[in-house]
Amino acid sequence: MRTYGELVQRTLQTVDRKRLNADGSEPSIVMRGVTIPRPVHVKSRTRIGKEIIVDPTDTDEDYTAEMLSATDVLEYRDPEKRLDALRTAVRAAGIKRIARMSGVARSKLQAFVNQGVTPHISTIAKIEAILRSAG
Repeated sequence: MRTYGELVQRTLQTVDRKRLNADGSEPSIVMRGVTIPRPVHVKSRTRIGKEIIVDPTDTDEDYTAEMLSATDVLEYRDPEKRLDALRTAVRAAGIKRIARMSGVARSKLQAFVNQGVTPHISTIAKIEAILRSAG
């Protein structure tokens, strides 16, 4: 157990490594005044999937990870790649033709293909179904 005074004193003596002094110098215990967030420079971004990990010892029954389907790999699929492939397929098949066959307005289809607008999920499903059936 700590007293409030001890907590306040400890807080006052700690250095916040996430921030810099207002002039950009490294923080120290004796710093005073305004601080600024540290600059962050992103070099690259990578999308990753999620994993499901189940420890069989966590369950009181005799289940294993395989029985719980916890060993299945979940593959991440980038939605932008899917939409780019769909745009390419519509462009190759012809915007007018796909619009007529799918019942999607030609202007919506042109905005999707030419301007990169993302349509509603149901519209994407219609386009994909027509492209599959048209072969």
